[in-house]
Amino acid sequence: MLLFSIAFLAFKWIINSYDNVKINAKINIIRIFDNSIIAKYKNLKLLINNIRIKNDAFFKYKIFVDGKISLIKNLSSFNLSQGTFLQLIIDKNNYVIEKIPIINFGYHHSIVKKYLFLILLNVYDGKDPTIMKLKELNIFHYFTVSGFHFGLIFLTINYVMKKHRISYFIAIFLLLIYLIILNFPISATRAFIFIFIYSINKLYLKNKISNLAILSMTALITTLFNISNIFSFAFILSYGITMIIFISIELFTFIKREWLKNLLILFVAYIFSTLISISINDRINILGFIYQLLFLPIAIISYCFSLFFWWTNYLTYYYFIFLEAFINFIHRGVYMINVIKLPFLAIILSFVFYEIYELKLLIKKWKHLISH
Repeated sequence: MLLFSIAFLAFKWIINSYDNVKINAKINIIRIFDNSIIAKYKNLKLLINNIRIKNDAFFKYKIFVDGKISLIKNLSSFNLSQGTFLQLIIDKNNYVIEKIPIINFGYHHSIVKKYLFLILLNVYDGKDPTIMKLKELNIFHYFTVSGFHFGLIFLTINYVMKKHRISYFIAIFLLLIYLIILNFPISATRAFIFIFIYSINKLYLKNKISNLAILSMTALITTLFNISNIFSFAFILSYGITMIIFISIELFTFIKREWLKNLLILFVAYIFSTLISISINDRINILGFIYQLLFLPIAIISYCFSLFFWWTNYLTYYYFIFLEAFINFIHRGVYMINVIKLPFLAIILSFVFYEIYELKLLIKKWKHLISH
């Protein structure tokens, strides 16, 4: 708590120190909206209003600006979720946009290019019909790079190298390079820090630290680097679901059938993610859990296929043509219903699960004392 308080005060001091600061620089654009953008200047996010850019998801953008930074006085939920506490005031048309291709997949068909960018680089056009269908199917997170995919890479490397000590270092090194390429998205960053601490715990501390404690340490480290992350929807979803999964694993140890236990863990995680979703959305897909079960193996195959065969032309074309057709076919069964926005249900569920977990630990300690 002391570290968190120090980090918060330091962040507030840094933000205030940039109020009324004039800048003349070329800075990276990290988010594009209909009538505004978010750019990054010295690791701070700046909201720039009244700018329209035709966004091409396969390009990154820089902007050359001359303006003045100012504090955003009345922070909205949008500002908090995006981590924008500062805005850049510029004169109309007093800027220059630079458009830079992310990577050359030019020899691929457009449908292949779309999936490779999505699956491997976490780059996509939010208005693309396929992306919208994936979201409505509740499987979008399967096809964007996240902690799930980092865990898959880590486990695969360990399995191939028979869990040799050096496999942990190789996996961490490769994942770090991948994380840098991805530009540190929250879920992947969380997974990398967790895997790093987990590896140290396994190799040098003989598993003395629980997975839940490692997750708490990971959340603290992520927050200390950028305290505005705690307001991010991606941060809450990533850490919240992972915490629920770890607690569920501990609570469902009494279930002997592994497939049933895994199914219950997935269902609890789905319920939690749905409760977070309805805090900001008023429509949900009632068959979302079924679609997640159906597409889980497909997502794993698609990710591995993309990693190993991204360079091919014909294989990727026919694979993603088939995948697109399958998604379109399954999407016909989507049934959306309107719901009331309930912002606190996910928090209540987290609290209840954590208290049950603590109660189980107390009972376990009590039984241990009685037996001795």
